[in-house]
Amino acid sequence: MASPGSDARWSGLTSVTSMQGLPAQARRWLNKLVQETRFATLNVGLLTGCTTELAAALKRRHINICALQETRWSGQKLRDISDGFKAMFNGSPKTRNGVAIGVSKGY
Repeated sequence: MASPGSDARWSGLTSVTSMQGLPAQARRWLNKLVQETRFATLNVGLLTGCTTELAAALKRRHINICALQETRWSGQKLRDISDGFKAMFNGSPKTRNGVAIGVSKGY
């Protein structure tokens, strides 16, 4: 009997870095987007009342997309936090273990 690892086969797909098959304009746009996008992760602990400070810090550091942990927001919503940033969050009803993604207005 063969193991699952030995049954794996190479699919023959082209490399993502080669971008073959994309028009030249799309390649330029994709390269620019990847080079200029800044990501961050942040454990905020308690985010109630601090959203303007959070948005100011993300703007000051030129962060475009930020993963936020321990937000303590309950429910599932999209919230405008300030300075052109929006947060998509998901939290349990007891307001523990919530997570969010902060995104700048350009994305």
